Amino acid sequence: MNWTFWLAVVIVAMVLSKCFSLFIFPRLMSRWFTLHHQITTEEGYVASPDFSSLRGCHGMSLTDLRPSGKAEIAGKKIDVSVRHGCLPRGTRITVTETCAGNVYVEAAPDD
Repeated sequence: MNWTFWLAVVIVAMVLSKCFSLFIFPRLMSRWFTLHHQITTEEGYVASPDFSSLRGCHGMSLTDLRPSGKAEIAGKKIDVSVRHGCLPRGTRITVTETCAGNVYVEAAPDD
C-alpha cells in the first residue's frame, strides 16, 4: 500500500471527527444537559410583584425605617424604603413611588 493513501485516510478521519465534535456532538449533548422547564406566571412564578396600585395609599410603619423596613399598607405587611432620612416605628406614612417591586414611602403630613 501507498503511504499517501493512509495519509489521506488519516486526514479525512481527522476532518470528520472535528466536524462531529464541533457540530453534531454539542447538539446531542445539549438535549441531555439542558433544562427544558419553562417558568410561567400560570404556575405562580412572578419576577417582581406589582405594587403600582399602592401609590398614594397611607399606612403605618411596623419597624424603624432606616432607610428600609416593614410597614402595613392596605392591610398587607410590605417591605418599604425611605428615600431621605429615617422614620421611627409607628409613623404614619404615604406611598410616594413604586418601582420594580420596591415601595418608597415618606412621612404622611399631619392633618
